[in-house]
Amino acid sequence: MNDVTRRFTLVGAVIPGALTVLAVVVQVALLPQLPNPSAVHWGLDGVDGSGPAWTYPVITAFMGALLPVWLWLSARPRMRSGARGWSFRFLAAFALGIAVFGAVAMTWAVAMQAGLDSWTDAPSVVPALAVGAVLGIVAGLGGYAGQPKTVTVYQELPQAHVEISAGERVVWLGVAKAGKGTVAVIIVAVALLLGGAVAGWLTQEYPVMWLMLALAVLIAALGLMMLEADVRVDATGIQVRGPAGWPRSSVALGQVASATAIEVEALGSFGGWGWRRVPGAMGVILRSGEALRVERREGHALVVTVDGAATAAAVLTALAERAEA
Repeated sequence: MNDVTRRFTLVGAVIPGALTVLAVVVQVALLPQLPNPSAVHWGLDGVDGSGPAWTYPVITAFMGALLPVWLWLSARPRMRSGARGWSFRFLAAFALGIAVFGAVAMTWAVAMQAGLDSWTDAPSVVPALAVGAVLGIVAGLGGYAGQPKTVTVYQELPQAHVEISAGERVVWLGVAKAGKGTVAVIIVAVALLLGGAVAGWLTQEYPVMWLMLALAVLIAALGLMMLEADVRVDATGIQVRGPAGWPRSSVALGQVASATAIEVEALGSFGGWGWRRVPGAMGVILRSGEALRVERREGHALVVTVDGAATAAAVLTALAERAEA
């Protein structure tokens, strides 16, 4: 295991996991001393809600383990295979910060209720949240600084070659499509929000109903932007357009410095999926895998995940060379 992967694993999984286990053990040991039910919610006027004491270790485990486990199972294998990018470093630091916040805030909230006769006697939770937030931010910044800086390196795929004669009209069309996982997440999210809207209607909680409906529409609209994008290469350059023509990005033929087919790691290279901007590049990243990278003579590159990227790159290169001849 190289130093980059080792530090990523330490910051993003090992330390958060160990800290979370320690916090859960301490909380479970204190549970018999807590009132039953215990204070679990505070408002502007102080404590105003109760629930089972085991809520705290469950929340702590969820906050401290969810992201580290995901990083361990998903991101770590990619890093071991050579994937690099600023987002890996950020996600590991973020996982550490969240774990520290959850461990400190939740353990404090448990400890301050030990020995109380009733949950209504619980003091303010603000100090616990404030200290937890500060320590979480400090830990996150330290975790980020403690990892080596990396430069995103794209693996070039086998390139194609196309000959275009003078006066010949050539157009290459492609469709960038999201992976099945992205589609499933969007569908589930919209379905859950619609279910919440129905529940709000049945219980006559109409503000909740309208909020859930608005969020469902918003998620659906944003989701459409992440499902497909049309890619066109012709004598004017390259254009990428989302549904209904928006959002869009283009590179004029005269601005094309080079075009290549590369392998893109969505999480590592661009921090996720969708229309994204990172230092040096604008990405239409709807999945990981084959992508077309277009370097501008001036300004940031354009990267699009699309099947047939090698052919698209060859056509764009041939058109640019013919225009310069």
